[in-house]
Amino acid sequence: MSLQLWTNACIATMAADAPQPYGLVDDGALAVEDGRIAWVGPRAELPAQLGGGTVHDAQGALVTPGLIDCHTHLVYAGDRASNSPAAASSPRSRRPARPTRTPCSRSRSGACGRCSPKA
Repeated sequence: MSLQLWTNACIATMAADAPQPYGLVDDGALAVEDGRIAWVGPRAELPAQLGGGTVHDAQGALVTPGLIDCHTHLVYAGDRASNSPAAASSPRSRRPARPTRTPCSRSRSGACGRCSPKA
C-alpha cells in the first residue's frame, strides 16, 4: 500500500456548497493511496490514519484533483493540405500566419502581455 500526501496546497474541490469559488481550500491537503484519491480537504481536518506515507510540500500551488484535461487541437497532429490540390496550390496556404491582437479579459487596456502576441 502506497500513500502519498500533498500539503500546503490551494485545492479546487469544485464543491457546489463551498463558500469560495471553485470550492477552493487555501491550506489544503490531498491524500493519494495506491494511485487513487483517498481524501481531499483542509489540512487541519486531515484524518490521523492518512498522516503517514510520503509527504510533498505543494508550496501553495493550485491543485485540481481528479481533473482530466482533454483539451486538444487536432490540427497539430498534421495538416490536410495534401487532401486538396486546390488548397495546396493556394497562395493563402503558402503565406505564414500573422498573429492578431485579441482583447484580454484580465486587463482594462485589452492586452495583458501574457495572452496576446506582442505587436
